[in-house]
Amino acid sequence: MKTKQVCTTIVCLFFFLALLSCAKKVDQITEFLQKAEQCMEAQPDSALSILQRIPNPQELQGKNQADYGLLMTQALDKNYKPLESDSLIQLAIRYYENSSDNVSKGKAYFYYGRYLYDSRKYEESLDVFLKSKRMLDNSKEYKLLGSLAYLIGSVNRHRHIYNEALLNYKESLEYYDWINDTLSITIAMRGIGWTYFLKNEVDSAFYYYTSALKIASDKELKSESFILHDLGIISRKTGNYEKAESLMLTSIDKLEIGEIYTRYLSLGILYFQMGKYDKAEEFLNKSLISPKPENHSNAYSYLYKISLQKGDYENVINYFEKCDSIRSLLMDRKNWSYALELQKKYDNEKLKNENLQIRNNRNSISLLGVIFILIVLIIAIYYYYRNYHNKKRIEDIERTISQNHKEIEDYKIELSGYTESKADRQNEMGELIGKITLLTNQNRDLTERLLVLGHDKVVLEESETESGAYTVALRTLLSIKNGTLNRKLSDHDIDQLVKLFNFLYNGYIDRLIEKFPGLTKHEIELCCLLKLQFTNQDLCNVSNATLESVRKSKTRLKSALGVPADETLEEFLVRF
Repeated sequence: MKTKQVCTTIVCLFFFLALLSCAKKVDQITEFLQKAEQCMEAQPDSALSILQRIPNPQELQGKNQADYGLLMTQALDKNYKPLESDSLIQLAIRYYENSSDNVSKGKAYFYYGRYLYDSRKYEESLDVFLKSKRMLDNSKEYKLLGSLAYLIGSVNRHRHIYNEALLNYKESLEYYDWINDTLSITIAMRGIGWTYFLKNEVDSAFYYYTSALKIASDKELKSESFILHDLGIISRKTGNYEKAESLMLTSIDKLEIGEIYTRYLSLGILYFQMGKYDKAEEFLNKSLISPKPENHSNAYSYLYKISLQKGDYENVINYFEKCDSIRSLLMDRKNWSYALELQKKYDNEKLKNENLQIRNNRNSISLLGVIFILIVLIIAIYYYYRNYHNKKRIEDIERTISQNHKEIEDYKIELSGYTESKADRQNEMGELIGKITLLTNQNRDLTERLLVLGHDKVVLEESETESGAYTVALRTLLSIKNGTLNRKLSDHDIDQLVKLFNFLYNGYIDRLIEKFPGLTKHEIELCCLLKLQFTNQDLCNVSNATLESVRKSKTRLKSALGVPADETLEEFLVRF
């Protein structure tokens, strides 16, 4: 017993330590996530570093897994790292989709929309952005709402719905004004200005661009270079080539981040339009260093045109073939990218399912171990308490049975004193028999309970005791009287009834047989029933005989008993 207690204590201690270790690990991960969230806006590079320190992020579950997916996507975006897959943000979406946390849900939808937008799936991204907006509309996430409005405007601009795009950009500008985010203000103004430019409303475009340029110049914002470049393109479009040249060259000088090769391409196109083919060729060739095939295609297209103007037909064919091959490659790559994206999604889902299966298997084994130990403990506790309580119940039942036996013996002694008494004591005798019957039945029930509890007590049949015989006979009589006995009385029933009649009516049957020794068992049975005032119909039911047969039996009995003609058989038996 002591060994079992020691083993149980060790197992409980082991699981307690395991649970404590798991809780500590979960708390540490939660702390990492909270720190990353706190420094996300001011120091996104630090937030990314903190998130990368989380061990085995693929094993995270529940809210921690969702928060990790959302924060990591946010950190990658703010550190200008492309989202190569939507698997991280999908973790957050799946968790928050059925959550009441609308802000986190809105953020998850926002970054999923960003992924779709960057993948040029504009229609799909619009649906997701609108979902995000519905989640965040009543929140105070003004910067996020501004970004949402800006991206919705960009989607509408790609769809050539310019008036709607302008409304979206202006809504974005309002949000940025509320939080006084000057960099975002200049970005929103660029969106408005470029949309006006696409609508050929150049004056409005210049107004917003010059307003954005003033803010960016005063605050020395990194958006200044992009604004100058856009103004150069607008000036080039309106034919003001000198101004366009000045703006584009200045934009290259001011460029801090971004791809300079796009600026070279714009300058090459500008110089081509100005007729300065040598300079155009110089900047177009510089733009070919760009990693983007689209830039190569545009550069070769203009180099082809320059060669055509110069009459350099050898390069004309060369540039035309290169431009054509790149465009074919871009078309093939677009199809390949789509296939690759599908394959990547499949691989990600497969890997995720495999990891989930491994984690589930590991968790299942641990859970089964815990459940097994708990079951063993519960069974041990159950049997201990059951045996303890059963022992007490057995002692109580045995005590009750012993008391009942003593009372039954007392009643039997008292009944034996009544057997010589007169018939006026019959009521008292019946009451005593009732008490004996009640106690006998109680003892039988208690004995059955002892057997259920595992006691080796033997249950005595009622017929093996005198009180049991009286009880059986009384039940038979009650069944007959109540009309519930629908069978013919057996010889055994008659023997019991004879004993009961003798007991209740002070040796009535003995006296009857002594005076009339020729009576048959059937006639004795008939005497008993008539003494109990059974009707002819009752007798028919009990003996399964016809009414005529009962009448004949009564006539024969009356003759056998020598009942006077002026007296009925029933009156004679009651008087006897």
